[in-house]
Amino acid sequence: MFRRWLLALCVVVMAGLAGCIRLDPVCGSTLYQESFGGVGAGWTQATYSNSRTWIEGGRYRVEVLGDWTYVYRWNEEEGPYSDLCYSATAWDLSREKSNGFGLVVRCTDASNLYLFQIHAESRQVSMAKRVSGQASLVVPWQQHDAVRGVGEPNHLQVRVEGSRFEFYVNGELVIEATDVSLASGFIGVAGSSSDDGATDHAFDDIVVREYD
Repeated sequence: MFRRWLLALCVVVMAGLAGCIRLDPVCGSTLYQESFGGVGAGWTQATYSNSRTWIEGGRYRVEVLGDWTYVYRWNEEEGPYSDLCYSATAWDLSREKSNGFGLVVRCTDASNLYLFQIHAESRQVSMAKRVSGQASLVVPWQQHDAVRGVGEPNHLQVRVEGSRFEFYVNGELVIEATDVSLASGFIGVAGSSSDDGATDHAFDDIVVREYD
């Protein structure tokens, strides 16, 4: 009887842990990592008319000040990369209405990049691209329970091999897509706003690994 009770207890505990443990797909050797405990080499810290980026409390902050604005920040001191596993922890810290934010790959400038984004308030995900300044959605916005709400940490990971893309949120695969528009570039982060006031996003624990 005791053994049955102990086995049942173990099953319950393991089930609880499974909901807490983040299980990312396996990747290769680490190529680059940044925890923003220092100067954050290569990450722009500046104030412009429509945005402000800075490091505070060990996190890289992206504040979008203008309406209907996307802000992209990428690191040209590391890379460029083609195939990779790129992950980071991200927060929506917006005081008013939130909007999309996420990870950028294969970026050569603000007019050429892929963006994997989430919307914390509505718990949605999407994949977008900009090619020669023309923006479009590769995967439209769609609901997914893996996304955590405003103020909560979301662990994001993008896996890229050739024309194949995978986007994971908190260990769950939420997007699979193919696209051949951009072959390589730098990694970065992004935040956006609509007509509801400024948005504020934070990023930490950036890691780039070999695709495996």
